[in-house]
Amino acid sequence: MNPENSKFRNSKWATVSYKVNGRTYQSQNCIQVPMASQIGTTITVRYDTQNPEKLYSFSILRIIVSLIVAAICIAAAIFNLV
Repeated sequence: MNPENSKFRNSKWATVSYKVNGRTYQSQNCIQVPMASQIGTTITVRYDTQNPEKLYSFSILRIIVSLIVAAICIAAAIFNLV
């Protein structure tokens, strides 16, 4: 296994601090961050504008991939491909 690719694919969970409109928040939930992340590493976060302490961990790409996988599984079940 290539160690450089391994670092790219692996992640860890972290509680993060971030600023919104000049106010610092501590996340209420953990999010996945790159394995190479250390304290002080800058990352992009998505947060609830009504409750900035709450972070979102979803992305449009993740939703699209999940829908494609679900469609393949349903097609396999309908056409008895498995």
